[in-house]
Amino acid sequence: MLELRQQGFHVVTSGEAEYTLTYWIDESWKRGKIVVSDREGTWANPRDADTRLPSLPPFFGPPRPYYERSLGMQHVLEVPYETKGIRLKLFHQASMRAGQMQTAWDGYIEGGDRVSEKREPVLVRTLLNYFGTDFVGRAKLVADPPNNQ
Repeated sequence: MLELRQQGFHVVTSGEAEYTLTYWIDESWKRGKIVVSDREGTWANPRDADTRLPSLPPFFGPPRPYYERSLGMQHVLEVPYETKGIRLKLFHQASMRAGQMQTAWDGYIEGGDRVSEKREPVLVRTLLNYFGTDFVGRAKLVADPPNNQ
């Protein structure tokens, strides 16, 4: 509501409204690529791995084993990952009264793996900058600094 008012929108009760705006955090899935190795790591004694290790004082106790990762054949896998964003949907009030829920405008901005309370106002503000327009693509989340010439 605060962002709507700051952008100059006049927010009224539902009885007076020409439109109804809905807001929710949208969860969806995308596909991405990761690199995996076909070899498992092994547990090893550090003294076996490197004879140049200095001797440790007695209060450190005996050397502990560590996990040694050995690279084998690597493969690129395509995997799904979750992404979240903010969706705004605007409905004509007349269509809602008629039970048709006709969409007047639909906007979405991706926020990554989560939409934090800190980033939410910036995401909403950016999305509202495109309010009422058709746009598909990437938008800057931060405005360019003023030109000091």
